[in-house]
Amino acid sequence: MTQTKNFNRAQLGPGLNPGPDPEGQYRPSDLVCPETYAWVPIEQCVPMLDNSRYARFNPDPDAGDPRVLKDVGRALVLYRRAVMPYAAYSRKRKGSSDEAEVQQYGGLVGQDCIERILLYRT
Repeated sequence: MTQTKNFNRAQLGPGLNPGPDPEGQYRPSDLVCPETYAWVPIEQCVPMLDNSRYARFNPDPDAGDPRVLKDVGRALVLYRRAVMPYAAYSRKRKGSSDEAEVQQYGGLVGQDCIERILLYRT
């Protein structure tokens, strides 16, 4: 096993400025916006990160996460050996509503996944 004493550090986040660190030296280099999950060229991100440790890179203030939950009724539910959308399940179900729980689930996995993953209900 060989040890190197002059090992250059590599990190994400602070230290993205071009220089002795390897970050940003490969082109094209993009960073993902932590709020909208859109890819933004690193040249636009570096000045923002110089000012603050946290920055929203997407310049559009109205942009949001495209995978956010829009319609809980389209969630797929496996109920009594049948696959159905949550809207149909909620009409058939007897007893208290579990919509708040399904809303929370959808908020965690997003619209794309809620329409592909089966939510088991008894």
